[in-house]
Amino acid sequence: MPDHLLDIIIQNSNERWDQMLAQDADYVRIGECMSKKFARLDKLKLTKKQNRAMDELLTTYNEENSQCCKLIYKQGFKDCISLLKEIGIISS
Repeated sequence: MPDHLLDIIIQNSNERWDQMLAQDADYVRIGECMSKKFARLDKLKLTKKQNRAMDELLTTYNEENSQCCKLIYKQGFKDCISLLKEIGIISS
C-alpha cells in the first residue's frame, strides 16, 4: 500500500482517536494528573521568559510524541497488512 494512502488513513483517524481516548480511564486519569501538575507549575509564578521556555519545551515534546504515535500507528498498519498477506486473507 502506498505511504500516501496510509497518511490519508492516519489523518482521518484522528476523530476516532479523540473519542477512544476520552473513554479510556487511564488516559483521563493521566490528563487529570497533568492538569494538577500545570496548576502547581502556575503557582511557581515563573517569569515570562521562563514560561515561554517551558511552553517551547512542552510543545516540542508534544510534537515529538505525536510524530512517534503516527509512525507507530503506520508501522502497525503495515504489519497488519503483511500478516494478512502471510496467512492468505489478502493477496499481493
